[in-house]
Amino acid sequence: MNRYVIYFLSPVFYISVALAGRAFTAQGIDPWYQAIAKPSYTPPGSVIGTMWTVIYILAAVSLIMFMKHAKGKSGFWPILGLYIVNGIVNAA
Repeated sequence: MNRYVIYFLSPVFYISVALAGRAFTAQGIDPWYQAIAKPSYTPPGSVIGTMWTVIYILAAVSLIMFMKHAKGKSGFWPILGLYIVNGIVNAA
């Protein structure tokens, strides 16, 4: 696979995951999340959003590095499948 395609698809995949997760979260987190008892050290929503952004950036970089160095090697497809499953679970 062309490396430029990898550089494009990896961020697009994780941006899609982030947008899907945001859509799911926006549908129903406010009513119940505001009502539950939270400890005093619970970070504000802006910190959580920032951390998820960092996680997705690092995941995209990790996927790019994996795709560059593991193509054609044993175990490539199962590990790529795990990246995809991880993205789906994060979005959900």
